[in-house]
Amino acid sequence: MDWSAITEKLTTESICSYLSSYDPVSLISDPYVIIPSIIVLCVLCFMKMVRTLAVLLGLFAMWVAMVYSFPEENQELQVKDITIFGSVAIGVAICWIYVFIIRSDN
Repeated sequence: MDWSAITEKLTTESICSYLSSYDPVSLISDPYVIIPSIIVLCVLCFMKMVRTLAVLLGLFAMWVAMVYSFPEENQELQVKDITIFGSVAIGVAICWIYVFIIRSDN
């Protein structure tokens, strides 16, 4: 087994380039992706796994914000894009603070 090829694919740069090559909207319209995702989200809601659900939805929101707000090659970074990404990041952080710290699961 070639471990160097596996560890090369697990670097941060390769993971970021792999994720940036996909468009979230095209993945949402793919039935092979959306149907299992809906099933997983429904199971998490049914089992009341709120923290796992918050982490998954927050990471998805951050990924979508990164894909659509960061500039492509030969483009300038605009204040509007920074504002959109910052507001999504702050919203996700507030949601995670509420779910993990403030909310009490009795």
